Amino acid sequence: MSKEMQEEILRILLEVKDDVIHTKERQYDYRLMLKDLVATLRDLKDEVVSNHKRISELEAQVAEHNERIARLERIVAQQDGLEITTKVH
Repeated sequence: MSKEMQEEILRILLEVKDDVIHTKERQYDYRLMLKDLVATLRDLKDEVVSNHKRISELEAQVAEHNERIARLERIVAQQDGLEITTKVH
């Protein structure tokens, strides 16, 4: 094998080595990015679950307030009816 051929083979091998190192570095970076992404997605999922729970709690409070309002409206309507009846007599 000629010296030029050996040098060319060595050059190609060094390029391949550099490519492999670069690929491994990128692969490591991608793994870190994926881990961060998974952690972010988990946090978002937890936040969504928490928000749904809070929404349910608020809906229950609204229902309670609506019931109170309806009771008060009935009381006011009854009192108005009594006042009208009292004024007529």
